[in-house]
Amino acid sequence: MYKVYLRVMSILLAAVLIASMLVISACTDKSQVYLEKGDEFSTSGQWDEAINEYGKAIDDDPDLALAYFGRAKAYLAKEDYELAIYDLNTVIEVTDDPNLILNATQMIENIEADVLTIILENIAASVSEIRGLVPKHDVDYLVVTPEEMPEKLLNIFETKYSQEEVAIDQEVYELFGLLDEGQDFYNILHDLYSQPVVSLYDHETDKLYIVGDVSIAGPMERVSLAHEYTNALQDQYFDLSTLLLDSGNNSDKVRAAQALIEGDASLTSSEFMQQELSSAEREAAIAELEESEIEKYKNTPRFLKEVLLFPYVEGEDFVTELGDWEAVNLAYADPPQSTSEILHPDKCVGQGESGKVVISDLGEHGMLGQWEEGWAEYDRDVLGEFGLKAWLETYVDSESAVNAAQGWYDDTYVYYKNDIGETLLISRSNWDSEEDAKEFFDAFIEYMDNRDDVTWELTYDLTEYDRRWDKDGLIVSLIRRGKQACVLMPPNEAIGGFMWRAFSWAMESADYPEPTPGSGG
Repeated sequence: MYKVYLRVMSILLAAVLIASMLVISACTDKSQVYLEKGDEFSTSGQWDEAINEYGKAIDDDPDLALAYFGRAKAYLAKEDYELAIYDLNTVIEVTDDPNLILNATQMIENIEADVLTIILENIAASVSEIRGLVPKHDVDYLVVTPEEMPEKLLNIFETKYSQEEVAIDQEVYELFGLLDEGQDFYNILHDLYSQPVVSLYDHETDKLYIVGDVSIAGPMERVSLAHEYTNALQDQYFDLSTLLLDSGNNSDKVRAAQALIEGDASLTSSEFMQQELSSAEREAAIAELEESEIEKYKNTPRFLKEVLLFPYVEGEDFVTELGDWEAVNLAYADPPQSTSEILHPDKCVGQGESGKVVISDLGEHGMLGQWEEGWAEYDRDVLGEFGLKAWLETYVDSESAVNAAQGWYDDTYVYYKNDIGETLLISRSNWDSEEDAKEFFDAFIEYMDNRDDVTWELTYDLTEYDRRWDKDGLIVSLIRRGKQACVLMPPNEAIGGFMWRAFSWAMESADYPEPTPGSGG
């Protein structure tokens, strides 16, 4: 830090000396006295007092260029780069001397070129000390413009998530009731990835992308950089690409890994904020982050907002519960396998990787093969405890949704389509106990009763284990057998009846392992 400070200050002091030789002072005796007092305080390193005296000189003579130069030096010493550059820009405005204008312009360019290095060096040192990870090598960073950063984000989005995949997800989410018909999921995601961000670490390119703007010195921007620099350190030690591999259509497992990574970085940046920012700066950072979040998610469906925030919010809680950084480091060697582990870090999950609930391929060569419309599987995934909670929460109060989902043990959903556009969605879940399965069953009934997108008619409730709702030819069936539950969304009566009989029998005869006590909630 001391070397960096000397480098910047030497640039500014040189400029002040040159300006002193160039400027023929036309200031009043009073402003000259204030200017000299400001110089004295500056020489002794009393920066606040110097700023005050330079301000008095400027009040007395608003065109006194040397006072702006002196105050810029004091602001630089206090690492207030924006105000330093503001004063140097004012020098350019208040003087007609071409040499002084050139000198101030070069000063601004030099400060802007160095300020990012200063900030990164300070943040890197602080984050490394907080997190207890010494960089194995320098982190490569690339400065981009405010316009280029959204392009980078959109490129990541479009590379990993094709329009065809987004279209299938939209169809699935509409069936789950998470999206209203007519909402354009691709445009929603496109808008989210177009939002401005200050910095981004990309583990695919091993680069830290930073918007090259002096606003990077602000409190919120420094906290953001601390978070992204932590991601870079994590990558050097724990190989983020391997952790974030999509494991066989299991978004729940990927989301759990994201929660470990981003929770770690969020906790680190929180401690950075406490240690490196003043009380006023912390308040400013928090206010700006909250305002930014409101703006970013103002048009985002609730479930998607929760999914995107989960790794940061619940992830930070999870990492905090681990106890210390050594325990966090060990967690990367044996990472959480489900969001249930993230939500319940004090409990031993025990069942290993989620996604073991079996739904065989029912397409052309399966049970759907007896129909001639050419059925095929289009999507298969795991909702997990968090996903089931988010699903129920769409039409059930949060407390009930949390309670209903926390007995989760495992689940799988599969989505089929045929040649004439008909669809079939099956969501099958396994629970810690029969009581937990019943709690989900009851919550789902409440979910259907509260749906306001369409009016569903309850058409079957003759047993305590089965329900069916109909609406304009659409069907939703709910089955509970023992510790298992299944939601069917078939396209017609024939397929619906067949699937109900098939899954009722399969669930009654299924041989699932006994859930470990406390495994999911």
